[in-house]
Amino acid sequence: MNRRVLFGLSLFALMLSACGNASSSAESLPSSSDVSSSLSEGSSTLTPTLEKLRFQLLPDGKSYEVMALSKDIEGAVVIPATYQGLPVTRFHDCAFTECDKITSIDIPSTIAYIDFDGFLFTRLLERVTIDPENAVYSSYDGAILDKEQAEFLFCPAGKKGTYSIPDSVLLVRALAFSDCAKLTAINIPASVTKIGDNAFSECLSLLSLNVDKANRAFSSVEGVLLNKTQTTIILCPPGKKGSYLAPSSVDTIEKSAFHECRFLTSIELPRGLLTIRAFAFMGCSALFSINIPDTVVAIEECAFKECTELQSIRIPASVDALDLSAFECCYALEAINVDAGNQYYSSNQGALLNEEGTQLLLCPAGKQGAFIVPSGVTSILDWSFDYCAKLTSVHIPESVAEIGDAFRFCPAISAFYVAEENAHYSSKEGVLFNKDATILLHCPSGKSGDYDIPSGVITLQPSCFDECALLESVTLPEGIATLPKYAFYLCEKISRVTLPSTLKPIGDSAFYGCSSLPSIVLPASVNEIGSMAFGGCQALASITFLGTKAQWNAVNFLDEDWASGILATSVSCSDGAVPIVTQGEEE
Repeated sequence: MNRRVLFGLSLFALMLSACGNASSSAESLPSSSDVSSSLSEGSSTLTPTLEKLRFQLLPDGKSYEVMALSKDIEGAVVIPATYQGLPVTRFHDCAFTECDKITSIDIPSTIAYIDFDGFLFTRLLERVTIDPENAVYSSYDGAILDKEQAEFLFCPAGKKGTYSIPDSVLLVRALAFSDCAKLTAINIPASVTKIGDNAFSECLSLLSLNVDKANRAFSSVEGVLLNKTQTTIILCPPGKKGSYLAPSSVDTIEKSAFHECRFLTSIELPRGLLTIRAFAFMGCSALFSINIPDTVVAIEECAFKECTELQSIRIPASVDALDLSAFECCYALEAINVDAGNQYYSSNQGALLNEEGTQLLLCPAGKQGAFIVPSGVTSILDWSFDYCAKLTSVHIPESVAEIGDAFRFCPAISAFYVAEENAHYSSKEGVLFNKDATILLHCPSGKSGDYDIPSGVITLQPSCFDECALLESVTLPEGIATLPKYAFYLCEKISRVTLPSTLKPIGDSAFYGCSSLPSIVLPASVNEIGSMAFGGCQALASITFLGTKAQWNAVNFLDEDWASGILATSVSCSDGAVPIVTQGEEE
């Protein structure tokens, strides 16, 4: 798992944790008799679900917010208007997140604030009813609108079939229908003038968006949402299947217009199309055929990201702006073919280059086997080989003078081969070095077994062994003074690393995720250990420091989480043991 994915998962976990912490700090529940008369007039015949709810006094001391007692809450939920004599005025921000067994919610007149993120992952929720006396919100056919019903705010994820937006609505809020995976059609009235970003995201069964012909801002053709003049495709329903032919009038594919259209297999775009905006076809995982017309001038970021069945793409001579992330994670893409006459780009062996052929911009992720960098290339750009999971080796010619951070997430590359005539780089045993082999630049991720870094190497590049998941042991020679950040990041199989007596600082996350490493011997010269340096080393039960306890205590720890998640509880020094205190333990 790469660092970006880990960060994203961590962020999501923190969000859910925050919801849990808020619930645990809430006040205790009353018995049902304590509030049996607390409902507003509009809900007086209903019984509140008190045993399923928690209430928390707001900072003003005059009202309460409400949330689910636990994720196991189910069925119909009725929110009381008051609690312990004070009004319930708002939903907690994570009020019902992941409460995926709720079927309906009744909301009293007192509620003045609802954070709609609090309904994330409530996939059985079919109906929300707002008390008619509520001054802020109203409901229509089980959905939430503002009081005047001019803004459509939230449709429950459990809604099925066709939903018709009321003809008073002017604005459909961003994410309003998000995750409504059972809706098949949505009718948009003439009154709607604005639709927020991602209003219909993750509506995986949605086949048709039908716009009233009298609408002055939008139109629809075969269930696809366009602007009124039909020059811009705004949204193709995610449930649309098979082939799609865009209207001849279209000149722009709007941002995320075909996002997550997982069932489309081919798309025919019209001549006259000028711009393909960011994320336009992202996640079209069944798409294997699409034409880019000769009139297109711009293809923006991540436009075709995760189109995992796309095998080749043609870039016409008209294109003058192509974001290099456009084809990220297109794992089957073997060739990017640029038309002759393009003044900004060219292609060679299916790889994307600048017009002069001196910069290698992108190697398609579906390339297999050995890749020979074209002669004449002088620089290999950052990220140019990202996700090339099927490449087994890369051959670097004499002409290359600059190599960026180019080979991330390439697990099958087992060797780099550099032409002997190259004045800037060299290779030994498939590992990439500078010309005089004093700097180890990158060990291929597919290298396996034991590896002894050659004597004479004095510098390691950051991330030099990053995700070398098949390496079992590495020996560093004398002379190396710094272990850089991410040096052995996620080397999951490595069980032994021998460090030199010259080593001083150990960088951030240097051994992060080395889950098979049982022990480590640190030389007495070590004077600094970075954040999460040994984080996630689940098998690490023994740490030996060859200096004294006094020397160990003098080491500069950049963060107290340096040993997060390890088994060892102390460090063995030459004159005794020193306990390991993590940040969590100190707190």
